[in-house]
Amino acid sequence: MVQFARQLKRLVNQITRAEEEAFVISSLLDGIAALADAPHLGVYFVLESGAALSHNHGFPSEKLPKNILAGDPFLKRIAGGAPVDAADVRGGILRNAGARMAYPLMVAGRPAHVLLVADTAADASRRAELHEWIGLLVATAAVSVDRLRVRKVIHERQRIQAQNTRLAELARSFGVTATLQPLLKRILVGAVENTRAQKGSLMLLDTASRELVVRVVHGLPDKAVEDKINRGEHECVRLAIGQGVAGTVFESGEKQVIHDVHSSSGFVQAGRSHPGALLCIPIVHQGEKMGVVNLTARKPGFRFDDETVAVATRIAADAAVAIHRTQLFESTCMDQESGLLSGQLLEAVLDSEVCRAQRYGGPLSVVVCHFAFAEPVLNIQALGVIMRRTMRQKIDLAGHFGDGWFGMVLPDTPNEGAKVLCARLAAEIEEDIGGQPKLRFCVTQWGKGEKAGELFNRAMDGLERLGPPAGTFTVQVTS
Repeated sequence: MVQFARQLKRLVNQITRAEEEAFVISSLLDGIAALADAPHLGVYFVLESGAALSHNHGFPSEKLPKNILAGDPFLKRIAGGAPVDAADVRGGILRNAGARMAYPLMVAGRPAHVLLVADTAADASRRAELHEWIGLLVATAAVSVDRLRVRKVIHERQRIQAQNTRLAELARSFGVTATLQPLLKRILVGAVENTRAQKGSLMLLDTASRELVVRVVHGLPDKAVEDKINRGEHECVRLAIGQGVAGTVFESGEKQVIHDVHSSSGFVQAGRSHPGALLCIPIVHQGEKMGVVNLTARKPGFRFDDETVAVATRIAADAAVAIHRTQLFESTCMDQESGLLSGQLLEAVLDSEVCRAQRYGGPLSVVVCHFAFAEPVLNIQALGVIMRRTMRQKIDLAGHFGDGWFGMVLPDTPNEGAKVLCARLAAEIEEDIGGQPKLRFCVTQWGKGEKAGELFNRAMDGLERLGPPAGTFTVQVTS
């Protein structure tokens, strides 16, 4: 008797400390089988639609149905919360299976599982004793299941709250990006990271050609190619509206989830890209179709579930607002040829930098430059890319005044540092563009008490003194 009590205590502790619901049930079954020498045990997992057989130890498989419908009399009786004795019912699952007792595991006032136990003792007193401690174990298991389910709900709420916080922070980060290309990159990286995708692309509508153009990519195996695509130096896929999955999603405005791209006839270039699953979300702002986000994964068996699709849809909605705002800003404040600031905005930026230099001290340089090319329109676009790449991110600023005239504002940079930047910029231009461009630079350093307009004028005067471009790289420093 003492040995039995010890075994019973160990079993109660094991059930109480279980960290998973499945382990609670398996511990309950193993313990009853050992302590009661019960050859036949079964457990049903109770759902809204009925009950499903989860464990069968010893009952003939043809005697226990795999599923019980919600309206079955057995489940209705079990719902009362009290054990059911086969002697008190006529026919039904208990008698058909040869079970003696059914014990419900009650959680939040409803049965979560039902334990079926065969008759284990011929003696009535022994049967009553077994019924008592089996009832104790079932009640203990019910408490553990309740605890684990409550903890699961709490963890799920915490996970959703953390996810919502991440998405809100991501949306706020969209608002601090003033230029389109860095914004698109931030959107795509956020979408990939928050959907467990492996790579992705963001396409926008080219209003001139009426085609979808890949503007940024993320997750490519070749990072050099990825960087060139994102800098605009390597053109990627173009799709007509209605072409492929992305074109169809853009045209319809409806998202698409494809769990196996190889079985989809609509995927373009599936033979080269080989993604496993594809999620394509339209970017739409107030009814205006702007582009699509494509997310792919190659993990075996990976599926974009409903929650992931909802997350991607939310990111695309936030992205649409940010893209619209940034495009509006760029149309008024940015130079459309080069992608740099407009000359007027650059002068306003210089005003604020001069005020900062007057307040805190430190060097401030301005560069005015003129570039002459055989194909100025195409090369001005490339120049904008090169200048953004060469300057310090989020510190130096550049603008285009038109007709090949550019300006750069370089905070905390003396004229010698500005000359180094001009040399590096000239080398990048000659390497990337070629065609023997004619380059002229003039560097000026702000002097105490000097106004922004005077600084620009001094740089322009210095550049004019250089005379017509001679095809060589020249730097004029005005003090």
